Amino acid sequence: MSIQTLAPDRDEIGMWCHPKFDAIFGDREMITPEEFHDWKDKSGIAETILQNLFDEDDDRLAAIGYNDGDPDVSMWDPQPPDGRDWHLLFISDHEDGPNACWYLLDKAEGGAV
Repeated sequence: MSIQTLAPDRDEIGMWCHPKFDAIFGDREMITPEEFHDWKDKSGIAETILQNLFDEDDDRLAAIGYNDGDPDVSMWDPQPPDGRDWHLLFISDHEDGPNACWYLLDKAEGGAV
């Protein structure tokens, strides 16, 4: 059940979630860490990195027009980590602020590209 990489189609406020990841939530807002790790293993994902909007410096936050409490992150253009072939899994808002999650396929396990 390897995950296929997709070009993100962000909504009007800049959020996006890979449909294969979104599907594991069902009607829930959250999943357990165990569910996430199990899904990641079954999907051929070797590694994930979480990037928080607040990792940006204050000037950058002002430049993209982000206001704390406003869910619109459409001006945020998160960049993949350096090196290797990272793909976007989701951009969503969490209690610690907007996050982008990047994933790396496990080529040894036949991760689909």
